[in-house]
Amino acid sequence: MNFRLSLLLLLVLISFSVYSQDTGKLNNINSINIELGGFTPLGTVYYERVIINHQNFKTTGQIGYGIEGFPIIVNELVSFNSNHIEVGLGVLLPEHLTSSPLDITKPFLTGRIGYRYQKPNGRFVFRIGLMPIATQDSYGMNVITDNTWYVWPGISFGYAF
Repeated sequence: MNFRLSLLLLLVLISFSVYSQDTGKLNNINSINIELGGFTPLGTVYYERVIINHQNFKTTGQIGYGIEGFPIIVNELVSFNSNHIEVGLGVLLPEHLTSSPLDITKPFLTGRIGYRYQKPNGRFVFRIGLMPIATQDSYGMNVITDNTWYVWPGISFGYAF
């Protein structure tokens, strides 16, 4: 009986030590962020959720609102403890649709390349990066099209929960 009790106590102690180790996963998987610049030059407020949460790789989804549009982005994070490299791809839906049938506003292809600081158990989120935006402008009766790339810098502060 003494041996079984000792074995049980040993297993409990081992499980606590394994449980207390940092796994590298983000424990706060939702966040609200305010970004200056970025997807919409006047700033964006967005909600983000971690979809896949592994030790070194995480996938997040974001949806936001800025004065000029609604960004919807999927990001991949490569993690080194509290430091993350962020690469994303998505669309920017323009807020204003024009009334002319010949000048229809289309969604823009966009993305993110940047750095993110967030501790695995932390609530503070800091991000800085570049957001490329691809536009396709049409002229006249859609005979001439012009593909243009813009790159906007952005800095973001957020709260994870």
